[in-house]
Amino acid sequence: MTEAPAPDAVAASKEAPTTPKGLPGVVWGMIAASLVFALLAGIAAYARSKRVDLPLLGEVPAFAMRDQAGAPVSPDDLRGQPYIADFVFTSCTASCPKLTARMKQLHDKIVAKQSTVRLVSISVDPETDTPAELAKYATRYGADPKVWRFLTGSIEQLEPVVVKGFKIQYEKVKPISPNANIVTIMHGDWFVLVDGKGRIRGYYDTNESGKLDAVLEHAQILARYPDR
Repeated sequence: MTEAPAPDAVAASKEAPTTPKGLPGVVWGMIAASLVFALLAGIAAYARSKRVDLPLLGEVPAFAMRDQAGAPVSPDDLRGQPYIADFVFTSCTASCPKLTARMKQLHDKIVAKQSTVRLVSISVDPETDTPAELAKYATRYGADPKVWRFLTGSIEQLEPVVVKGFKIQYEKVKPISPNANIVTIMHGDWFVLVDGKGRIRGYYDTNESGKLDAVLEHAQILARYPDR
């Protein structure tokens, strides 16, 4: 003889929650929609990248410098990821503070996006800007050394590297009066975009706020499509 189940067991079996029949379909639908959205976003990003003209404008010349930590840096050390370069000096009170502040804006966006784009600031006053001075300057602007490096080298490198290589204006103007000891350093206020192969791909006027978004967008395109 088979025993009838206890009333409590029958009630429990009737009240036990069950998985809604439509849930698996909803989940798969959400996954499929996410994949389609990601695919379309990727296609749109690629299409935008194809519309951007990033000509080859030259090669970064050879140099031997040191960063704010005193580590040696050559162009080969900067290869692999695109970077945005500018040219400043720490005692500058004219355009450099504004230029570096805008570089800091790029720095913060790169950190927020976890982008692989890097920043490089090259001193045009290496006689004053030792690695220790650059370290103070970097700290003042809250620079993450993994993202933003400050480089200094020898005075002999400025002409071949800055002027002939990066094609950026640089001039050291001597004082008119023989009794004056102030030397003026003139330099171009440009962001220079360099790809992961050490090739110059663009110049961006730092006096135009819209160029900040452009240079970062173009750098990210080069990071995403390194063979462009």
